[in-house]
Amino acid sequence: MSASLFQLVSREATAVYYYYDFNEMSAIGLLVMMYPILCKVKYETLHLAFKTKELWIQIGFSVIMNWIVAPFLMVRTAFPSVGSRLKI
Repeated sequence: MSASLFQLVSREATAVYYYYDFNEMSAIGLLVMMYPILCKVKYETLHLAFKTKELWIQIGFSVIMNWIVAPFLMVRTAFPSVGSRLKI
C-alpha cells in the first residue's frame, strides 16, 4: 500500500505535536472549547441546582445517550466505511 502525498505531509506536520502518544493539539483544542463554558459556572450556587429533579433527569438522559446509545451508533455508522478492513 502506498500512502498519498497528503497523508505523508500531514503525518510529518503533526508528528511534532505528539507527547507520549497524545496529540498536544487535541489537548489545546479541548481547552479552548471548554474554557469559556467553565468560566460561566457559578460554583457557589451549584449545590442548589443539584437539588432539582429536572436537572437529574437531564443528567440521566445525557449519560444514557453519551455512554450507551452513542457508542453503538458510532460503531453502526463506522462499519459501512471500515467494516471490511476491521480485524476483530
